[in-house]
Amino acid sequence: MKWVNSNGLPLDKCRVSVELTREIEDEETGEIVDEQMIIVRGTFIPSDDSVGLGSYFEVESAHRLEENAQVSVELDDWEVDSLLGLLRDKLETERDRNI
Repeated sequence: MKWVNSNGLPLDKCRVSVELTREIEDEETGEIVDEQMIIVRGTFIPSDDSVGLGSYFEVESAHRLEENAQVSVELDDWEVDSLLGLLRDKLETERDRNI
């Protein structure tokens, strides 16, 4: 995954994992009352301009960590849509560490 496109995403299909923070809001006040760390594993699929497909993250598993256990969770549409941005941020951070 060392070769990335101008968007900071890998050029080739690859297995990846990212950390997603889910904020839990109080339904009445809208205040954030808790945060859950979710580990999402899957496959990054690069864009294919020949058929008009953009890059996407194919989710294989999503788990939140609880005391000595992994609990499987479902991601909502917004969370799935945010995965490419989280992957891009992760790759930028890793690149910065290697400079």
